[in-house]
This record gives sequence, structure tokens and C-alpha cells, in this order.
Amino acid sequence: MCRAKCTPPSSRRSNAAAVAVNSDATQLLRHSEAVMRQTRVARGRRPRGRERRRRTRDAFVWDARFEERWRHLLFVIEHYPRVPLGSLGRMDRLLVPEPELAAVYARGKLLWLEALRRYPDDLVVAKNAAMYLVRAEPVLGLSVFDQQPARNDDIVWLSERAHYCDLWLTSLLRSEDVEERLRVAAIYRKTLRRILDVSTERPSQLMTVWSLRDCARRMADVRRLRLFRGAYVAISAAGENSQVQPVVGDIEIARGLVALGDDDLAAGVAQLDTAKALGASEVLLETLSREVKESDTGQTSENHRA
Repeated sequence: MCRAKCTPPSSRRSNAAAVAVNSDATQLLRHSEAVMRQTRVARGRRPRGRERRRRTRDAFVWDARFEERWRHLLFVIEHYPRVPLGSLGRMDRLLVPEPELAAVYARGKLLWLEALRRYPDDLVVAKNAAMYLVRAEPVLGLSVFDQQPARNDDIVWLSERAHYCDLWLTSLLRSEDVEERLRVAAIYRKTLRRILDVSTERPSQLMTVWSLRDCARRMADVRRLRLFRGAYVAISAAGENSQVQPVVGDIEIARGLVALGDDDLAAGVAQLDTAKALGASEVLLETLSREVKESDTGQTSENHRA
């Protein structure tokens, strides 16, 4: 029987995409080496395999003798956007001369937006574009993960979005713009909350709530730190009896506490009712019930002051 007929169409498409990306990477490697020979960046013996790729990559991004590496990055963006660049594709790593900085960034931005239009479902293209854009235009950088509604339930895409939210927040921790830090922290929390809502695996849930705790700690937010610690305890308790499928009621307690940390009182109340119906532990139900009452009291007080 023909192997192609036995392979699902989706697998054939993914295999074809992988072959195309590998071909792009190989062609880019050859082009990079040719440019390096012309610019005399390459010196010494000719490396092979992984070392060859590493030295070629590092020469363009890190070697201070190669002053034209930003031109090469623009070439890569235009012709090989599906080759993973990681942090080496960051605009601030290219040492562009100040008079040309705005023009170079604008050119790269247009090229990445065009690449996103050409490859709307390619995660590598989205990650490359986000790494380039997120420091100069964080909102635009994050938006590359929101091009299609289906991605709102995709753990991989949501996790990448959370990663760049984290980078954005970290860059602002020493900033005097308190309002901007609070805004970014709220975006980061909402992204992590969405991951928790769609996640079904306990390790992912624990890591997500740990990230929420870390965000609250960095923001010195005592109330949210308490809520997210409670959520972590709830997920940990949910896995004590089963390492494979956590106790559903206790997971709902965690989601309720995270909702309260996201200032969503209505969702917290709804999660409390759901947790009761699913048979969550009494201790955790009491914790969420107490936090709901405190959040309700605080919200009422704010409304009166307003």
C-alpha cells in the first residue's frame, strides 16, 4: 500500500512544512557563509555540523567586527522568516547606527508584518516577529499571537504570549511609570488565567499559578500573592489523590482564586458554586468563600468612595 495514502493529510502537511523549513535553514546557512567570506568575518578552519551553524549565527549577531549584520537580518526576515532566530533576532542586539535606527526598525517591522500575512499559522514566524517587535512596540509584538480566535484555546500559543508578557513586564520593573507596569501586569495575568482555564494537565496548571505568584511578588502585591498562593495549594491538593487526573472540584477552587486575583468577582462566585457542585474539599471551599466575601466587601467600599 502506498505510504502517502496511509499518512493523514495533516501529517503530510506538517512533514512538508518541516522539510521546507529545513531547506530554508540550509540555504540561509550557505548564504551566510558566502557573505562572511566576502566580509572576512569567517576565519580559521571550516567548522561542521552544529558548530558550523553556531559560528555562522554568532558571527552575524555577536561579532563586533561585522558592522553590517543588521542588513543581513533584514535579508533573513524577507527571505527566510521561518528559520528560528530566538533572541538573536532582537532589534537591540544589532547595534544599528543611531541615525539609521528608526529606518532600519521600520523596514524590519514591515517585513515581519508581511511574513505574518504569508504564514499566519506558523508559530516560529510569530515568535521571531514578537522578539523583534516586543521591545519597541510591546502591544504590536503581543498581537502576533492573537491573529486567529482559535489561538485563544491553544496552550502553545498562549504560553508564548505569556513569555513575551513576562519579558515586557521585566523591562519595566525599574521604570518610574507605575501605571504602565500595572497595565502590563494585568495583561500578563489575563494571559496566564486563560492558560489555566484551558489547561487540563496538572504540571501546566502548577507552572501557570507559580508564574502568577511570581508576577504578584515582583509587583509587591500582597493581596494577589495571597490569592495565587491559595490557588497553588488548591492545585497541589487536587493532585494528591491522582497524579494523572486532578480532582476537578479543587481545580475550580484554584480558578476561582485566580479570577479574584484578576478582579473578576462574578467569575469567582461562579467558580465557587461549581466547586461546591463538584465536591471540592471543605477547607478549600472555605478559603474561596472567604476570599469572595473580602473581594465583595472591597469592591463595595470602592463603589461607595466613587
